[in-house]
Amino acid sequence: MKPKTSFDAGKDSGDIIRSVNCPFCQEFSTGRFDCDDTIFTSRFLAETEHFSVVPDISPLVPGHVMILPKSHQRSFGAVPLEQSDEFSELVALVKRVLTECYERPIVLEHGTNSLSVGGGCVSHAHLHFMPKAVDFRPALSKYGMSPLSRFEDLRSWADQDRSYVFFGAVDGEMYVADQLFGIPRQFIRIEFARAIGLPDPLWNWREHILLENLESTFNTLSKASWK
Repeated sequence: MKPKTSFDAGKDSGDIIRSVNCPFCQEFSTGRFDCDDTIFTSRFLAETEHFSVVPDISPLVPGHVMILPKSHQRSFGAVPLEQSDEFSELVALVKRVLTECYERPIVLEHGTNSLSVGGGCVSHAHLHFMPKAVDFRPALSKYGMSPLSRFEDLRSWADQDRSYVFFGAVDGEMYVADQLFGIPRQFIRIEFARAIGLPDPLWNWREHILLENLESTFNTLSKASWK
């Protein structure tokens, strides 16, 4: 069982740990998705014992979804070993569903540490799946990018409490960047928006909710087969 730390609000059930100030933990606890002008109160699309799939709050393209751990983890490198198979199967399922409904997705994560969000905005781990063949290698090259053999190798960054940005390409190649000094907040969103020609500042979910993409993503994927 994960030990209790200073950011933990306590246990909901079993080994599920919540954080008081985390919006994702609040969403898991209440089951509600509070967002101006939305027409639904919950955005959960699929779930396993320890993980859930949700559309991004402001999808940059239709089909932009995330996997969230139900317990407050700072990164997917910190996910407990005993949940690895469950997580890997869910990743494969999300890729299959998105490929069937849209196209093969790229996979991205801002892995946070105890002091920095590493270019992200929320310290609760969230793995982005974006069904568009965008190559993040040029954008990541300035931040100490190196190839990664296995997703599980991100555990070494979490064990050292180091932030990282992970990129999984549509062809299965994986990369990690960890020299993140000067990286802007919402780096993933900024670079993805730039690659697809989405004008500034529509990438900024704090200022602009791309409601049409959100509704389209939820409506399409809520009807998909998650089995």
